[in-house]
Formats: sequence, structure tokens, C-alpha cells
Amino acid sequence: MWKLTKEYWKDMWVLLWSKTTVDEIILAKASDIKDKAAKLRAKAKAVKQALKK
Repeated sequence: MWKLTKEYWKDMWVLLWSKTTVDEIILAKASDIKDKAAKLRAKAKAVKQALKK
């Protein structure tokens, strides 16, 4: 019984750490996407102003 319990907790520990890593990667990618979108909006605004002139 002890061996089974020990394996369970090892598996849970691995599961928790793997989710943390995945979440951090997703948050980093979301931040990158937001930055790229802001830059794209700024470029689109500049092009729009250039077309008006």
C-alpha cells in the first residue's frame, strides 16, 4: 500500500509541475501576441495617416 501511495504522490507532483511550465509558456506567448498586435495597430495607424496626406 505504501508503494502505491508513494507513486500516486510522485505522479501528482509531476503533473503539477508540468502544468505550471505549460501555463508559463502560454502566458509568455500571450504577452508576445499582445505586443505584436500593438505594434501592428501602430503601423496601421501610420499607414492610414500617410494615405490621408
